[in-house]
Order: sequence, then structure tokens, then C-alpha cells
Amino acid sequence: MVTYAVVGAAGWTGRTCVEVLLHQGYNVRAVVRDPDRARVLYRTQPTLSGLSIRDVPVPERLQIVRGDVRDPESLRAALQGCAGVIYAATSSGWTQLSAFWRTMRTTSPREVDFQGVQNVADMARQLGGVERLVLVSACYVTPTNRWQPARLFCNTLLGWGLMDWKWKGEEALRHSGLPYTIVRPDFITARGPRQRQLTVQQGDASFDRFHSTCVADLAAVCVAALTDPAAANVTLELFSDAPPRGGKAVPLEEQVQGVFRGLAPDGAAAAGARQGQGGAGGGGGLAG
Repeated sequence: MVTYAVVGAAGWTGRTCVEVLLHQGYNVRAVVRDPDRARVLYRTQPTLSGLSIRDVPVPERLQIVRGDVRDPESLRAALQGCAGVIYAATSSGWTQLSAFWRTMRTTSPREVDFQGVQNVADMARQLGGVERLVLVSACYVTPTNRWQPARLFCNTLLGWGLMDWKWKGEEALRHSGLPYTIVRPDFITARGPRQRQLTVQQGDASFDRFHSTCVADLAAVCVAALTDPAAANVTLELFSDAPPRGGKAVPLEEQVQGVFRGLAPDGAAAAGARQGQGGAGGGGGLAG
């Protein structure tokens, strides 16, 4: 049975990726800093994917293990034997309070969004066997967007330099030698439009209207990226939009099957942007 690791599996995105992987029949290693706390979350928190891991017939397929992206050696056992990794860890840069102020944890964007990505990629390369590393990043991380309002907000109020460090994390993965996919959601929500149309583009351009990304859609695309040949070395922006008025989105599962079709790998996408094409696959909807 194939095993995939989800790093940052205690957060919204990570937990939802775990749910999707379990329901697709994979063994899953949920990598977290505090396994005891994570076990409570998995038992008590509502699911965000619309799927319930409590209904999975073989709960032994889920391992909740300790791994801290700031401590490379702690990742060795967590990633050993995994065919792929989803990196869903991130940091707000603020001191995060939990358990009603009893526990205080501080993580910086440099440690998690850059160095952590590098540590996971280095360990995956050392161990061998990892066929794809999928990184959850964010829209607007590209330095050319430095004055974009959403980027400024995230770079300051959500953590000094957060977006700068996310960009450096992307670059570290691109130069790691591992096959990868980088998925850039916009504002992540627990729920999207009832019937959602996945919209993808490349080039990290600014948009003429507000977009959001439903966490269930994000998780489904990240899981698909682990095995889809068309996702190799691709960076894309992902949004959950309402279908056009009077239209109807096709089922999410069908949309995900074609989500990477026509997208250019990073070198080709960058060349297209330089030629003023805005990147391959720009603004493509998958509603059919």
C-alpha cells in the first residue's frame, strides 16, 4: 500500500489533505509537532472536506507522527518510506496561543515557510523514494507583486516578511532536484460556492476581483498533484469560483482529473510570461 506524508497535518489544509488521501485508499502519515494535540483534533473537530475520517474502514492506515520542520533529523522517521509529501505547514509569524493561553508557541516565516521547505526537500532527497513534493504556497508571493495590497497585508500584519519567505521556499523547492508541484491558493475558506468551478492560472498576476479557495478544493488538487504526470514541476494559482450565471459546474472529481491539463512547467511558464503571454493556462475555468 502506498504511503503519503502530510507535513503540517494539524492545520486546516493539512487535515483536509489527510481526509482526502484516506478516502482514496492510501496510507497516510500525518506529520505534526504535537501528536497528542493532533489526535484530539482528529477525533473532535468537524471535517472540512465533506468526508469523515471517522468513517474510514481501516483507521490503521492513519499514523500521526512527530516531525518538526525546524528540526531536520526529526523528519527522518516521519518521511521514511513515503512515495510523496504534501507540505501544508505555514506560520503567521505571530505568537500563537492555544489551550486557553496555557501553551505558547512561536514560529517564524523564515523557519517554516523557507527553511522548513528546504529541510523537508533535503530529507526527502536523502531518503529517496519520494516521487513528488507538493507545496501549498500562496498567490502574490512573486516579488514583482510587492506592492499588491493583499501581499502587503500578509507580509506585515500576518507576519513580517511572510510572503517573501514563502517565495524563497518555492525557490528552494524548485532548485532541490525533487519533482514538485506548487499550488498557490488565494484566501482559503472552509466553504465555497455550493457548486464550485475550479479556476487555474499561471504567472501570479493580480486579479480584477476577489477570489477565494475552498480548502476542500485545495486538498483535492494537492492530492491529485501527487500522481498526475502533468503536475510535474508546475506552479499554479487555484481559485474556487461560482459557475457562470445559469451554468453548472461539473462534479469536483471530474474537474480535478483535468486540472493540470495544458499547464506549462515552470521554465516554460516563465518564458511565456516574459513574452507577455501571462503564463500558460492563464485564467482557465474547468466548468465544461
